[in-house]
Amino acid sequence: NEMHEAGRLIRQNLSSFSDAGKDFNQMNLVDSGKKLQVYSIPSDAGQAQIVHKILEEARVKTDLGEETAIVLADEELLIPVLNALPQDLKDINVTMGYPVSATPVFSLIEHLIALQRNIRGGKGKDIRFYYADVLPLIQHQYISLRQRQDAAGVVREIHEQNLIYLPPGKLEMNDLFKLVFRKIGHPEEIAGYLLSVLEMITGVDGEDEKQMPALELEFIYRIYTRIKRLKDVLGRMELNFTIPTFLRIFHKFLLRTRIPFSGEPLAGIQVMGVLETRVLDFDRVILLSLNEGAFPRTGTANSFIPHNLRMGFQLPTLEYQDAIYAYYFYRLIHRSSDIHLLYN
Repeated sequence: NEMHEAGRLIRQNLSSFSDAGKDFNQMNLVDSGKKLQVYSIPSDAGQAQIVHKILEEARVKTDLGEETAIVLADEELLIPVLNALPQDLKDINVTMGYPVSATPVFSLIEHLIALQRNIRGGKGKDIRFYYADVLPLIQHQYISLRQRQDAAGVVREIHEQNLIYLPPGKLEMNDLFKLVFRKIGHPEEIAGYLLSVLEMITGVDGEDEKQMPALELEFIYRIYTRIKRLKDVLGRMELNFTIPTFLRIFHKFLLRTRIPFSGEPLAGIQVMGVLETRVLDFDRVILLSLNEGAFPRTGTANSFIPHNLRMGFQLPTLEYQDAIYAYYFYRLIHRSSDIHLLYN
């Protein structure tokens, strides 16, 4: 079909390499029998539960092995999907990049940055912390887990007294609060401030480390190493940053960080992103988040070149990106016999 977007790049290649045409004459999409089911789910969490149901029904009839792939168009569904998988599955292989921005530790870093950005006053007793920055921090799972009673006391005092700004004296009831609620005087201290908070909440001394799941410790470790790396790089550069500029650099640097997962590709159910499915075939495919804007992910091109000029000079456009993902989709289901498509 010369009008179909999924074959756009193949047609371009065939026009350049005409002798390769004999290798593209398979008709698996039409000739092979396929069972295709589409599920409309009212929430992202519901999609994870449907995956559990599909797998339970499938393994009654056949063995769940490496011929089953769970493909996540939205990588942020990884944790809900893993939690929803049947508990007795022996082998699960995760091959994808998970965005740090979807982890609890990233939200903690964001709250710490907001706290420092909105501090009022100079030094010592003149410092004031805005209540809208204090509440998310003391209610964050990593902090409330360690200081539940003190956090509840501060929340109650803010609500009962209608406090807008809090002095440090009201937030110094334990070592963790003393570490968090202090003002950074110089940009060079920001990295050390964030690193010291991460060290305390993980209990690097071994005191509370066992309370935190291994996966969350991995998230914290990735952000910890990224902050440390940025600290070392900026420390070697003789640049005079202001504290707000430094905070923006840290935020943007961490926002683009991804956590690479990899496992044994020859055993168990395969959980992966869309790009990881390239050149792989599976008998059973479960595709999640097939929504407009998620598959393919939409976005404006960050370019000064207008769309008309991009087309005129044959530069990549959004239609080009759509064609790539259309190819990924049809190629993935090309040799599959059991296909499940889920969308929110």
